[in-house]
Amino acid sequence: MAEKPFGPVRTCIVCRKKYPKRDLVRLVLRDGAAVVDSRQKMSGRGAYVCGSRCMEKAAMNVKGCLDRAFRLGGKPVRLEMPD
Repeated sequence: MAEKPFGPVRTCIVCRKKYPKRDLVRLVLRDGAAVVDSRQKMSGRGAYVCGSRCMEKAAMNVKGCLDRAFRLGGKPVRLEMPD
């Protein structure tokens, strides 16, 4: 029987694979833009991305992944990358 992962599990918004929350990058919506929440403590709806390749796809909003994750009813969302 497969072991259950320890702690919360989240799904990457791009590839749709499940990972432990601690292994993902959290994005939060701020003023119409998705920003990286490196401490995973910001309030509001969060979306999770699994790695640099998926982060690039999220930045391009492939398949409307950001729009879908933040449930904005078709309003476009942009990703602001940290410096």
